[in-house]
Amino acid sequence: MKISGKSRTQAQFSEDGKRALHSLFSRREGADQDVSFVLQVNQPGTRNQDHSHDLEQWVFVHTGRARFVVDGKEAMVGPGDLVFVPRNAVHRHEHIGEEPVELLVIDHWPQDSENQLGWD
Repeated sequence: MKISGKSRTQAQFSEDGKRALHSLFSRREGADQDVSFVLQVNQPGTRNQDHSHDLEQWVFVHTGRARFVVDGKEAMVGPGDLVFVPRNAVHRHEHIGEEPVELLVIDHWPQDSENQLGWD
């Protein structure tokens, strides 16, 4: 078992500067790891297009409000809400409101997943 007392973050920023991804614990740190924890901070007006991953995702909303669409089902979410995105489900989300949206994204790769790095 590996336990780390410090989080090692790696930040990635979108070209328009509206989205920041902070990798708190990443699968790329070791081939034997099948999860990643990413803090995603979205500024007002941020949205992404329909996409899918060969992995399961849980998205915890820490602050702000967003509209999620997962396999055609829409939900408005806010602080304390948890969104589950099944493996290979087509999904997107859009920031709504005037304050940033902070999301904790937990990715889990099943053993037979062909997607090696998920979002990155």
